[in-house]
Amino acid sequence: MAKKKKMSWDIPVDEMWEKFEAAVKGETPRGMAMVHGALIEDALMRLLKSYLVAGDATDALLDGFNSPVGTWSARTLLAYSVGLISEDERDAVDLLRAIRNMFAHSMSADYDDPAVAKKLGDLTERLGGARFIPLDKQYQMLVSFLAASFFNRVSQVGPHPDQISPLALQPSSTRRPLNPPRVKPSGKRAARPNSS
Repeated sequence: MAKKKKMSWDIPVDEMWEKFEAAVKGETPRGMAMVHGALIEDALMRLLKSYLVAGDATDALLDGFNSPVGTWSARTLLAYSVGLISEDERDAVDLLRAIRNMFAHSMSADYDDPAVAKKLGDLTERLGGARFIPLDKQYQMLVSFLAASFFNRVSQVGPHPDQISPLALQPSSTRRPLNPPRVKPSGKRAARPNSS
């Protein structure tokens, strides 16, 4: 049987942080976007793995061959849908993914490019950053803050889904109960709304 490749989320968090800090020193903007993307993907994966039931089924769901939640986008949606990350964090992760993709698909991408600068501005707004800090420093600071929040949350969630309520986030106002209460028919017809 082939030995399974060791992924970043399989190593201790402190070791992963050391690797991250070493990787960003002197890195180009393009390289920085790749490293930051990997950091956030790692943090999301650890958060999901800490919440979901441990075992082969979860591994297959998240990172197995042809896994249904094998992309950064799908993992973000799952983390948000089960209440592990907030709406602003979900949007921030989507912005980081877009920034990473801009750098990945353009040899000339830089922080000063209008499209990249707009995404960085949106990211600052989502995470409450300070606009007076240069964009590249702001970007690094916000990514580190977001990743640290996710890593810290791993210890709050724990290995069992019923350990605590995920984040105790406020439910969406549009969320409906899974099993709405049954209403007994009264025998009377409901009045039709006036269509005039």
